[in-house]
Amino acid sequence: MKQAILLFAICLASGFFGQAQTVLNKQETITYIQNKMDEALKSNFMETGDPYSHYCWQETISKEGTGVTIFHSVNNSREEFGTYSTRWTYEHGENTRFYDCDYKKYNTTMKFNPANIVDIFLDPSLDPGKPVGRMKIILSSKTVKTNVKTIATYGKESMGCINMGERSSSDTMEDVFYIYYMQAEPTNFNKLKKAFEHLRDLYKAEDDPFGN
Repeated sequence: MKQAILLFAICLASGFFGQAQTVLNKQETITYIQNKMDEALKSNFMETGDPYSHYCWQETISKEGTGVTIFHSVNNSREEFGTYSTRWTYEHGENTRFYDCDYKKYNTTMKFNPANIVDIFLDPSLDPGKPVGRMKIILSSKTVKTNVKTIATYGKESMGCINMGERSSSDTMEDVFYIYYMQAEPTNFNKLKKAFEHLRDLYKAEDDPFGN
């Protein structure tokens, strides 16, 4: 009888700790979200929601300061760094890189506090039949600090087009941000939604441990 009670207690304790181990902290939750983002990036997908159809090459999420940063990079080339050729020039020396003259890259950085998340849904502007979908995440107010940097080529007489780096930069405050994920796996939307909701609750608890 005592052995049976002891065995029951061990099983109960094991079950309790097993459940406790599934509760992720902030960094573990962010790592989980990043892994889901990476699944989409592996397909080298094109952003069909953009009228200029940009290829997505980088999408990261990281814990920074009192909030979270999402970085998103796209360009209009099938190659990560654009299609280009190299040749020697008097001005730039050997192996100068000449890009396509219409090459453009857009780097978007979004900083926000997950505690402000109020709604998460599938972006209806994208084709639900595509393997990669876009999740739209709404915040309670315009607290997403968004910076967009445009990197483009510059044409020069008799030299072709050279990547001249940053051409413009703009800062706005938004109440929404987007992430791309592999919607070909039907369970991914709910998994990511739960992950962001969990991250929101963790930040809320930190901001106000006695709040609802």
